[in-house]
Amino acid sequence: CDEVTIQLTTDNYAGETSWDIKYSDGVTIRSGSGYSIGSHYETIPNLQEGVHTFTIYDAYGDGICCNEGAGSYEVMLCRKTVAQGGNFGRSESTQFTIESSQTSPPTTAPTNQPTNTPTSQPAKAPTSQPTATPTNQPTNVPTNQPTNIPTDHPNAAPTSQPTNAPT
Repeated sequence: CDEVTIQLTTDNYAGETSWDIKYSDGVTIRSGSGYSIGSHYETIPNLQEGVHTFTIYDAYGDGICCNEGAGSYEVMLCRKTVAQGGNFGRSESTQFTIESSQTSPPTTAPTNQPTNTPTSQPAKAPTSQPTATPTNQPTNVPTNQPTNIPTDHPNAAPTSQPTNAPT
């Protein structure tokens, strides 16, 4: 596994806290700073194999626990804790190793032989033929002609008073 997760809870002076991860040759891989008070999480995937150093810093020199709040940190490599703390001075460093990610060889092939081919013959094909095409002819087209075209004028002139019943 080549993934590191950093969980950081700052003290009351979060701006004093920073950290970095470096390769064994001192080249910085990732760093963090400028935090607000509270909890912070960061995941760093795809780290190269080899020895790495995590260092956490406190600019004032009193760590992140316990004089000015209950700060803490935890560094996990593939969900296993490799460094944790909070009560330190100006800095604290921990080395961890990312092992080679060589894959193991494939397992051997199964030893069971395949079963014999089926011995029973398939069932006979159905003997009944499909039904003939439909014999009923479609019905004739409608013979009723449409009604006359509506007239342009109503049948009776409107009355001035409403009626009580339909007329």
